[in-house]
Amino acid sequence: MSLQIERQLLIQSLIKEYQTVKVEELARRLDVSPNTIRRDLSLLEKQGVLKRTQGGAMAQDLQPATRQSFDLRSRTNVLEKEIIGKCAAKLVKSGSTIILDAGTTTQQLANNLRHLENLTIATNSLEIAYSLMTNPNITVILSGGIVIGASRSLTGMPAENFFTQIHADQIFLATCGISLERGLTNRNMHEIPVKQKMIEVAREVILLADHDKFDKVALSSFAPLSCVHKIVTDEKAPKNMVIQLENLGIQVVIASE
Repeated sequence: MSLQIERQLLIQSLIKEYQTVKVEELARRLDVSPNTIRRDLSLLEKQGVLKRTQGGAMAQDLQPATRQSFDLRSRTNVLEKEIIGKCAAKLVKSGSTIILDAGTTTQQLANNLRHLENLTIATNSLEIAYSLMTNPNITVILSGGIVIGASRSLTGMPAENFFTQIHADQIFLATCGISLERGLTNRNMHEIPVKQKMIEVAREVILLADHDKFDKVALSSFAPLSCVHKIVTDEKAPKNMVIQLENLGIQVVIASE
C-alpha cells in the first residue's frame, strides 16, 4: 500500500474517532508538511469522506450518502447485472476456492452460487458475506479491514495481508471503468491495493462488467488488461471494443437471457 493511501486511511480513522481534525495537528502526527495534509483532505472531501473546514476538516454524516450510493448502483442496469451474475455462476465449479470482489455485479454472482457444494469464498464484501453466511454448502471467509461505506467493502492493511495468505482458483473482479489505454480503473484509491492483492493470488481473473463500464476511465488505474483472462458482460457492450479486447487475447463472454 502506498504511503499516500496509508496516510489517508489514518486520517479517516482519526476523523471517525475525534469528529474534527486540524491540518497542523495531522502534519505533526503523520510527519508530513501541512500542504501534503491539505491535498489529502481535498481528495477525501471529493470522495465524500469528510468536509473541509477553516484550518482542518470535520466528519461528514456518511450513512445516508453511502446507503444511497450503494443502493442506487444496485438499481442501475439491474437486469444486465442479474444476467451477468447467472452467466458467471456457470464458470464456478463445486469444490473450488474463489475470490469475490466487492461490487453490485459480483453480488449478483453470489446470489447464484447457492446450489454449489463445498465452495470456499474469500471476499472483502460485507454484502456478499452477509448474503451467503447461512448457506451450509459454502464456507465464507471475510477479510478484515477498514469499512468503506460507499462500496460496503473492507480495505487497508488487514485486508491486503489477508489476501496475500491465500490461493484461489478464480477471482471475480469488479471495476468502475474499462479502457484500452488505461486498463481497469476505480473511483476509490483506497480500494486499489486490495484489488491488486486479489489479482496476484488468483489463477484466473474474470471481470464482471455491464456495458456502462466500457470505454470509461475512473480516478485511478489498478490493473492492466493483460491480467484479465475473461470478461463477462451483457449484449449492449460496444461491439468494436469487444473485438479489440478479444484481439488482446481476452475471452469476452456475452451473457443473455
